[in-house]
Amino acid sequence: MTSTGPPVFFTRLTPPPALQAEPVVIGAAFGMGPGQRSPLIEGENGFYVVESLGRKLADSTAWLAQRNQQRDALIQSARQARYQQYLAALRARAKIVDRRKEIARQAQEQQPGQ
Repeated sequence: MTSTGPPVFFTRLTPPPALQAEPVVIGAAFGMGPGQRSPLIEGENGFYVVESLGRKLADSTAWLAQRNQQRDALIQSARQARYQQYLAALRARAKIVDRRKEIARQAQEQQPGQ
């Protein structure tokens, strides 16, 4: 993180602890091409200069292998949320009269010998 330290390699999802609260710095780092150096960037906790030493492309084969599972999980989640909304709307509109006590009393009256 300093000019005297070793280079720090990171991904968008796992920035080093010193940059986790610095979205502007992370955005600048990923907006540069290899070999570019940023101007002075004012972050939340200080000033930064970022130099892009290189870029490693993501392995799309791993993502492609699980894409259908990810899609199915998202669809299932959306269906479940929609179903919950539907049930909540039904419950909100329902007019329920609780007659359990009345029915229990009538059943007791109809039983002989009690």
